[in-house]
Amino acid sequence: MQSGIFVRPNLKGFLLGGVIIMIFHLVLQQIEGLTADLGKPHVPSQVGRWTDVHYRAVLDYVTRYPTSDGYLRLGSYMEHRRDHRSALLYLKKAELLSSIEADSE
Repeated sequence: MQSGIFVRPNLKGFLLGGVIIMIFHLVLQQIEGLTADLGKPHVPSQVGRWTDVHYRAVLDYVTRYPTSDGYLRLGSYMEHRRDHRSALLYLKKAELLSSIEADSE
């Protein structure tokens, strides 16, 4: 008496499908990681070495992708240039973004 209700699943098919999905996911992560770094500006780590070109590049990047670290760097640069009003503005933005980033985690 064979019934169509109790059919053994094809475990090889499930395993092969899982492996294909895993490989597809890993490939997409690698592509996303490569494209995420393309727009990031390459600037010296010390703000004392920055020029106005570095400042504008970081400012453009931070306006497109706001992060607290980017605004901290901009605040440090403006403090180095002795523009304390702009430095305070950037540091306030960094503090606000860091609280938002901490809440999202």
